[in-house]
Amino acid sequence: MPSLLLRLVSLLVPFPVRDRWCEEWRAELRHGGWRMLPGALPDAWTMRTIGREDTPPAVAGCAWRAACASTVCGFHGGVEGS
Repeated sequence: MPSLLLRLVSLLVPFPVRDRWCEEWRAELRHGGWRMLPGALPDAWTMRTIGREDTPPAVAGCAWRAACASTVCGFHGGVEGS
């Protein structure tokens, strides 16, 4: 089931980097199990956003930081001080 979901999410990733992205996420799933899967969606979206030429670097950076924050907060119960 996780591999099927990962394959569906991978459709958001631009084709030229999709194989490498899938390879990295399969390794994540082998290492951390299914609990790593929620991080794949923001990561795929970020790859799609960063790959767009019309996206200003500041916006791409914000998407990357938001994806990292949601992944960290989702697995560690929140960020201290927030």
